[in-house]
Amino acid sequence: MRTSEINSQAFGPSTIREAADANRDPILVGTPWRRGYGHWQVSRMRDVRAVLAHPGTTTDDLAFRVFSRFRERRGGLDSIFHLSRQISRAHRTPNDAERMDAITVTKRLMECLPAQDFRSPLAALVSSGETEADAMVTVVQKPIMEWRAAALGINAALGQEIEIDSIDILASLDRTAIPDFIKLEPKAARITGNLSAMNVTWPAGQTIPLMHLISPAFLAIEPLSKTAGLMLAHLADNPDLQERLRNRAELRTAYLQEVERLLGAVRYVARQIGPAGLDLGEIRLPPHSLVSSDLAAANRDPELWDDPEAFRFDRPRLQTATFSFGSLACTGSQLSRLFLSTLLDATLATVRLAAPFTGQQNDRKFSRWSIIRGYESCRLRFAAT
Repeated sequence: MRTSEINSQAFGPSTIREAADANRDPILVGTPWRRGYGHWQVSRMRDVRAVLAHPGTTTDDLAFRVFSRFRERRGGLDSIFHLSRQISRAHRTPNDAERMDAITVTKRLMECLPAQDFRSPLAALVSSGETEADAMVTVVQKPIMEWRAAALGINAALGQEIEIDSIDILASLDRTAIPDFIKLEPKAARITGNLSAMNVTWPAGQTIPLMHLISPAFLAIEPLSKTAGLMLAHLADNPDLQERLRNRAELRTAYLQEVERLLGAVRYVARQIGPAGLDLGEIRLPPHSLVSSDLAAANRDPELWDDPEAFRFDRPRLQTATFSFGSLACTGSQLSRLFLSTLLDATLATVRLAAPFTGQQNDRKFSRWSIIRGYESCRLRFAAT
């Protein structure tokens, strides 16, 4: 299956709309275009890089400023105010203390990853013979939950609750009008309380504010797990490729490069152009424009990759847009690559993946929000190797 079929298979034919949908929007590479009033979209790699790496580009803080004024008049929104500020990153500046803390958390997760057992859950699935199960729950989310708990020294269930609530808040902020943010206050207060209940220890003399854990330890897990789910489904849909990777371990690095390029779960990254605007050649983006960068499209730019939709093992290694660019880019690229490599090795050594014998419409349920694409659930067939 070509990766563009993920989108058409999810919802059928679609046209681009004002509201983004990470799964439903067609993946198209072309000149910058206007999504709506003051809102532009870029898709070519050179345009995406120009927007994200420009020193005058910031995170989108317009909505947060409006919310701040609303809160001053309304009151009673302390938890959702502070949490949305953290999630939207409207306060961020390049290489600030939060970024340094995110790097520290990411390193802790990387150090603990080699000790995590990914094979036992897979072996348990097939201990009594071939079976069908939701790969997202059994193979991806459960090991991640235990890995994070071991790395941070927290209760696994508590960590999972924080993750689920944080992701739900992020998705809700994306589709909720500011006057209705009051409905999110109880959940935001629960997240704040659960963060306070954690007892994470750091080396002597080092402290990390609990709010600084939200992005690297909880929100960042969502694209990681979604990419992992897309990879497992791709292996199940391509049994010949799966066997080739099982028998020839030297091909796995090239395969994972293509997974990063074609199956990266983060679809859109929002930024705000600085007061000087930004010249992209054919189009000059006006000052303070909101810009959605389509990372999935940039990773399929034919100016850089021949036959861009195809998985190929002979491509030169080029930087993808998957982890963004510039000083506000993701700090977890190495962690993501190590995690996917670990999961791939464990999967190929333990089980054979395939689609269920009798496919049902709800075997694969897609996430439905504007930023992340991938599966909420993905039922696959597991057999011992």
